[in-house]
Amino acid sequence: MVAAVDIAGNQKEEHIAQKFEEIENLFRGNPVFQEAILTLSEPNAELLSLENI
Repeated sequence: MVAAVDIAGNQKEEHIAQKFEEIENLFRGNPVFQEAILTLSEPNAELLSLENI
């Protein structure tokens, strides 16, 4: 799974990296996922929802 994530507020890079690692590890612990990678989305990127897919 690869996902671009938007972060609320102005958080420090080290905090974001740690939080992403925690979330990625939750996905990796699920046998449905072989790999999980999170990255930051572009500023003002269009929001996606299940209704749009």
